Amino acid sequence: MLKEGPAYAKASADKKFHRNSFKRFYGEGKIYYIVSKTRNNFSYFKETLFCDLFIEELRLCKQLKEFKLYAFSIIYDHIYPVK
Repeated sequence: MLKEGPAYAKASADKKFHRNSFKRFYGEGKIYYIVSKTRNNFSYFKETLFCDLFIEELRLCKQLKEFKLYAFSIIYDHIYPVK
C-alpha cells in the first residue's frame, strides 16, 4: 500500500519512491512509461532537426546508463519513452 506525503518518499527495503511524488515507485526488472512535455507546450519536435538531436541524445543516454529502451514516440510538444 502506498502512503501519502513527503515523509514516505524515502527508500524502503522493497520499494523506492521518487522524492517529489508518492504516486511512483521503482522496482527491479520493471518497465516504465515516461511522459515528458516541453516548456510552455512549445512544438519543438515539428522540426526534424530537433527530433534528430533528441534521438541522438537518447542513444547516448542509453549507452552511458545501460538501460533497455523498448520504444519511444516523439510528438510535437512531448515525448513518450518506454524503458
